[in-house]
Amino acid sequence: MADYPIPLQFNMQLFHNRNIPEYNLLFIKTYEGSAKSFLLDLFAKQFALSMDRKDLYDLWLTVGEAWYSRITKDDLSAPTLQLHGEEIMKSVLRFAKSQLYSTFNIT
Repeated sequence: MADYPIPLQFNMQLFHNRNIPEYNLLFIKTYEGSAKSFLLDLFAKQFALSMDRKDLYDLWLTVGEAWYSRITKDDLSAPTLQLHGEEIMKSVLRFAKSQLYSTFNIT
């Protein structure tokens, strides 16, 4: 994504202005479209996640929202973008292994 700063900055603007319903809808629809077309499979494979598609998408959206909330237009370098993603996933995966998660993971 660091190689394509304009689309990334556009998506950042949509994300940071989600209080405007049209921006929120566009963010969700484009995010969902790319996720369901190919990104969910890569995400599941990369982190050895085995869950149904809805739960996988919900996790992808949560991680993505956390990632967008951390990035700034001042540093869109690949190392920084990757660092944010890795930190978020470490936190999410640590939570998934916790006792607290098992309390919430009621089916």
